[in-house]
This record gives sequence, C-alpha cells and structure tokens, in this order.
Amino acid sequence: MKSNENKIYELLNKTTMDEDNYEAIDLTEFEAEKLMQNFQKSLKSEMMDQSLTSSLNVTGDVQNNKSFKSKKYSKKIKLAVALAIVLVMTTPLLSADFRARLQDYAYSLSSALGMGTEEDTYSLNETFTVGDIDVKITDIIMDEETITLNVLYDTSKLMSKNQAKSDFEPKVSLGQVEVSLNGSDYVGFSGGHGSYAELEENIYNSIMTSNFAEKMLLKDNNKVKLRINNIECKLYELYKDNTAPEYNLIPVDKVFELEASREELTGGTITVPNNIVLKTIYGNFNINKVVFHPILPKINISAAKTKDTEDIMLRAEMTSNGKKIIFDETHGESADETENFTLEYNKLDSELSPKELMALDSVDIELYVKKLPKESGRMSQEEIKISEKQSIELK
Repeated sequence: MKSNENKIYELLNKTTMDEDNYEAIDLTEFEAEKLMQNFQKSLKSEMMDQSLTSSLNVTGDVQNNKSFKSKKYSKKIKLAVALAIVLVMTTPLLSADFRARLQDYAYSLSSALGMGTEEDTYSLNETFTVGDIDVKITDIIMDEETITLNVLYDTSKLMSKNQAKSDFEPKVSLGQVEVSLNGSDYVGFSGGHGSYAELEENIYNSIMTSNFAEKMLLKDNNKVKLRINNIECKLYELYKDNTAPEYNLIPVDKVFELEASREELTGGTITVPNNIVLKTIYGNFNINKVVFHPILPKINISAAKTKDTEDIMLRAEMTSNGKKIIFDETHGESADETENFTLEYNKLDSELSPKELMALDSVDIELYVKKLPKESGRMSQEEIKISEKQSIELK
C-alpha cells in the first residue's frame, strides 16, 4: 500500500497550473541572485550537503532522499519548487542584426543599456580568438577609479567540439586584465561587478565594471594600454546549480593600445564625493560618492553591517522639481563590519535621463528598501521608506 506521502507526490505530478491566473513578478538579475542566496542560506542549516536539485528530476518529481534530516523539510522543498516556477527575470529585447562573425556585430553599451549614444563611450571594436572562443571588446568607459568593458563572446566552435555536452552552458569572462596609463606600470583590479547574458545561441554579452587597485591620473590626452593575460571559461551543467563547473583558464597575453582624450574615455563622467550621512531606521547610511555618466550613473553607499542590512535590497529616489530619478542596488559587498551598496540608474522608473540629471545643481534624496524573506517565499514588492528626504549638492 502506498504511503500518503507518495500519494501526495503523485497528485502534485498530475497537477497543472493556469499561469495566466498568477501575476508575473519581474526581478532584475541581481534581485533574483540575492533572493536565491538568501533562500539557500535559510535551508543550509536544515539540509545536508547534497544539493536540492539532486533531489528533483527534470520533470519536478520529488524522489526519496536520505540526505534530509526529516520529512518535515518536504514543505520547504515544495516552496523552493514553487519559487523556481514563479521567478521571472527580464532581459532587454534585442534589435541588433547579428551575423556569422563577431567582427560584423554592432552591440555597443548604449545598445545594450538602451540609452545614450555611441559618442558616450570609447569605441574599441577589437576582435581576437582564444582557443575555440572568439572575443570582441566593443567599447569602454574609463575614469580614474573604474573601467567598464563591454565584451562579446562567440562560443560556437567550442560547443560544436563538445556536442556530447549539449546540457552544458558556457560562461566566458576576461580573466586577469591590467591597464597602463601614460607610461605607468600596469595596474590591476581590486574588485568589480557586471552582467552576463545570452543574446542568441552561442553569442554572449558581458558588461563588467572593475575598480582599479590604485587611482589612475587622467590627463587631457592619454595613452592607454589594455593588457589581457587570460580568459576564463566555465562550463555549467544545466539543472545542476550546485555542481562545480568545468573550469579552464586560457592564456592570452594580448595588448591593445589607444590614444584618447579625457572626455572620450570618460564620456563626460562627473564624480561627486559627498560623504553625506542619512539617518535611517537601520542606522546611518553614508553616501560616499555619486558618479554621473550619460549611460552609467551610479551611487556608492555604505552602512554598518547588521542582520537587517544583510537582508535588504536598497533603492535611492532622487527628486528635482517633482521629477524622480531612481537608482536600484545592482551589487553588494559585505566586509566584517560594513555593507557596501552599488546602486545604478533605473531607466524604466526614472522621469529624467542621465544627461538631464548631469545638468542639475542639486537634488533631494531618500532611501527605500525591499525586505528579502528569511525563508522560502516570494520577495516582497512593498517598498519601505527608511530615511527622510535630504538635499545634496551635485556640482
């Protein structure tokens, strides 16, 4: 005789859902990643090392697995399965005319982010081949503290040689990159963040912003050497999130030289150090820096690390003459005693463009948060105001 538990599983496997009856929640890539990390943290203390995905087959059937400490966790498994069903991530519609080879592709930062113009970035358009991977660095933005690289990867040859691995997905990135400015020694990076997206089959786009290990000194006219020492390639097996990927570090030793003015490199970037303290319900939040750019404006904020600051998604709302400019958290770094937040311009929710923002002398700013659930469940769409409005000077 079958147990009631097995009957429930059979019933679940036969159950269908009318997805039209459920509201789709759009999450950014960073929100979805942070949400999943939070869920994994909540389950970690209650599950053995064997991954959740190894307890599910591709049809979603729950199998008997002795790695769970008791049957009471089946509820959390079901919640995790439900989460996987309802998470919806948005990606921009692509209008680029992709052709057979990367050198024919035109996909600049302004195209990828849907704002600004080609003149707002420095166009490099350098294509090279590493092993079975074609790489194209399309354009860059560089100021004295950071560099943003827009890169395309074509993995067609790599995957054609690995047809037995049709259930694998490649993730390619620039490995060790260094920059020499005006004859200086090469400088590496101390950290960074970015995005990685598949544009079409075997064609990937990476936008990476990295922090220089030491401050660079731009002149009115500059000679820049960009040295790429290696490329990282990871092959992830689909449906097995906790399986270590196959990893390859491919040597390159490629150097690109360019000459450009400060304006061409920065796109007119204006960096405003503020060191303004906003009093919030979670303690003091420090606005360390506001960076204005026609495509990539952002805010750097830090706060003392607490249990509350670990479980929030931060949003900043600027206002000027009744018009809103929205910045959402895209990257977070946690140190022993400090939480650091990077917030970037949200085009969809803002009523002023980045260029209009750059023309302002001052704005009012206030902070909001979305709370991450402590256990499996849906991310709250409610925004909680945590600070009073405060004026900051931008010039």
